[in-house]
Amino acid sequence: MPAQKLTTRQRLSQVTRQKLMGRMKLGHLFALPEEKFRELVSELENDSLFKELMQEWKVISYKKFPGVRAPSSVQFDEKMVPSRQPFDLEALLYKYPESLPILKKIGRTIG
Repeated sequence: MPAQKLTTRQRLSQVTRQKLMGRMKLGHLFALPEEKFRELVSELENDSLFKELMQEWKVISYKKFPGVRAPSSVQFDEKMVPSRQPFDLEALLYKYPESLPILKKIGRTIG
């Protein structure tokens, strides 16, 4: 009986260790800069084994997350610095009147 408890305890600690390692790897993956993450995904999707597992064996499939939209054509550049010049909201609204509802929505969301 003690041997069975020991193996069960060992198995549980091994499972716990594997889960923790998986979570750590996932954390490192999500911490990658957006460009490196995109490169990694592209590299994986172009791999022949990935294609075989997805197309022939149907082991891998795509699933959209609810509430996630496709990326816009504008890319975020982390190196950009805010302008030191004064911002003219009236000129922006005059030039782009369709931006007013968006700005109002942002204002309501932020508070």
